[in-house]
Formats: sequence, C-alpha cells, structure tokens
Amino acid sequence: MKNIKAFTLIEVLITALLLSFVLAGVGSVLVISSRESERAMASTGGRMLSDAVFNIFLDTIRPAKSLSVVSDKKIRVTSETGSVTEFEFVPASNSLLRNGKKLVTLQFANTDAKITALTFTNGTPASKTVLVKMDVLSKTNDFVSSNGFSSQFYCRNN
Repeated sequence: MKNIKAFTLIEVLITALLLSFVLAGVGSVLVISSRESERAMASTGGRMLSDAVFNIFLDTIRPAKSLSVVSDKKIRVTSETGSVTEFEFVPASNSLLRNGKKLVTLQFANTDAKITALTFTNGTPASKTVLVKMDVLSKTNDFVSSNGFSSQFYCRNN
C-alpha cells in the first residue's frame, strides 16, 4: 500500500475549531458595529432636526424689526419691511407651524425625529428678545436619543 499524504481527523477538527472562533469574533464585531451605527443615526437625526429649527429661528428673528411672544407656544416676528411671520408649536401633533403651514421635517436614514417640546418666553427687552427651549426625540428601531437647544434670539435691526 502506498503512503498517502493527508490530514488526520484531529488536524481537521482543530482547524475547524479555530476557524469557528475566528468567525464568531468577526460576527460579534459586525453586530456591535451595526448597533453603534444605529445609535449614531438616532443621535444624528435628532441633532439635524434641532439644528434646522434653530437656523430657521436665527434666519427669521435676527434680521427682524421686532417680535412678540403671543403665548408660550406662539411668537410673531415683524420684519423690517413690515411682513409678519408667526411660529406656533402644536403639541398634539408635535408640529411646528410657520404662518399656519407645517414646516418640513427632516428624515435621516431610518430615523423618526420629532419635536416633543417647544416654548417661547419673553426676553429683555421683550420687543427684541425671545428665549426658545426645544426638545427633540429621535428613534430608530432599537435606540432613542434626546436632543434640543435652549437659546436666546435677538432682533438686530432697530
């Protein structure tokens, strides 16, 4: 009988065992990476909505002539030309309205981001300053993230 070069059963079993450990490690890295990516998406979606609303207020209030806080959910901004812009938060639908129309909400990947609280308070002087506090809740399938801002906006034009 000829001597055939081949692997023994022990060598094959040891190789299979080592390969299974390597594949288990790679699999766990993929699972952890996927979860962290989803967590980052939840946080980013909320931050994007928060930043977008902040910039809308900034672009509208800063060049305005005056403003008035109608209620803790509504402000009226008068531009230099006399045009009026009203912002109103409707808690029942988590909507921010500008002149009665819902502002476009941002969608980021598979993230559901919505404004959960928005309040307006008179600043000093009341005709030129408003304090705005906003909270945003952002969800993905497995994660929830909370973002928002609290800021004082000034009318710069006199």
